[in-house]
Amino acid sequence: MAIDQTYGAIWLAGTWSLAIEEQFYLLFPLIVLWLPAAALPRFLIATLVLCPVGRIISYLAGDAFGYYVLMPLRADILAVGA
Repeated sequence: MAIDQTYGAIWLAGTWSLAIEEQFYLLFPLIVLWLPAAALPRFLIATLVLCPVGRIISYLAGDAFGYYVLMPLRADILAVGA
């Protein structure tokens, strides 16, 4: 989606959110495992701050879909629940 700058087939348009969740849930347990317990809250707060900044930069750079459908730029939403 980000490469083609389109949602593709309309009946698959909502699958980007499932892909983001899958990627996050695959990576997040590894982050929890590797980070010391004291560093995890700082990591989550940094994610909450940096993801919106990344989306703004991506959007201003002319990316019409990547800022919306890429996991590194949407991880803040999932980090809230973590």
